[in-house]
Amino acid sequence: EDDGEETERDGYLFGYSISNLEDPYYQAVKKSLEVESRKKDAELLVKDAQSDAELQNQQIQEMIDAKVDAVFLIPVDSEKITEGLELLEEANIPVINLDMKVKESTLIDAYVGSDNKNAGLLCGEDLLIQCPDGGKVLIMENSALSSMNERITGFERAIANEGFFITPHLCKSDTFLTHRHETAVEQRYFPIVKQGMARVMTNGTGRHYALPDSITSAGKTGTVQNSRGRDHAIFIGFAPVDNPKIAVAVVVENAGFGATWAAPIASMMMEQYLTGEVTRKDLRQRISSTVLNPNVINRK
Repeated sequence: EDDGEETERDGYLFGYSISNLEDPYYQAVKKSLEVESRKKDAELLVKDAQSDAELQNQQIQEMIDAKVDAVFLIPVDSEKITEGLELLEEANIPVINLDMKVKESTLIDAYVGSDNKNAGLLCGEDLLIQCPDGGKVLIMENSALSSMNERITGFERAIANEGFFITPHLCKSDTFLTHRHETAVEQRYFPIVKQGMARVMTNGTGRHYALPDSITSAGKTGTVQNSRGRDHAIFIGFAPVDNPKIAVAVVVENAGFGATWAAPIASMMMEQYLTGEVTRKDLRQRISSTVLNPNVINRK
């Protein structure tokens, strides 16, 4: 399957470059590819990158050397995979991008992925039905995946609007404003969830970043554990509580606590949107002048 040796073949040879084969979902994808390949008298060359972006690019070169006819790709990192994609393009090998979408989409031939916003919406609907009296929720996240923010956004949008969400749009005159989608969650469940998120901003981990001018807000801070470095900071929120006008999801990689970095950024974004300015100058200065990534040069 992955012996690195080139052998003569009569049919096609497909490559499957996977970010981490320990994931049960990616294992299922592998089995499906194997089954379909056998139907076409084709072989499948599997390369497990083990969550190492550099290793994945090296393995892509190995696939090129093995003269694969096409590559099914699930990237470790949507940006760092660009190097491997350029090698495949130079070798004129088609790429089918699965699950996490690469940043340079012009370098792939097809993309197959999930509707992550709708997935988050469905999870939120089911959670409210199953737990009508509220409770504690454990969220396992991976900020390296673009799908994470989309699922959180879908989850929050349904809750904030108490049963409906609007198709995402870029400006207020967009016709998508009329595309209203109803959820299956009963109205009686929403006040419980909104009350809990509002208390985060008045009595909980987000209390230091409540909006000024008596504008109510609701949210949830989070700290995403990272085995390969500092933890990631996350925050989701909306405002005002009783008549939401904006919903925000913020992820700050390798920043630490969500309440320390993600929450203030989201708070200023909501303030700017709702009032047209950020009045908390000291907070804005602290956030804008802080360099959390030592690889970034701070030029003033």
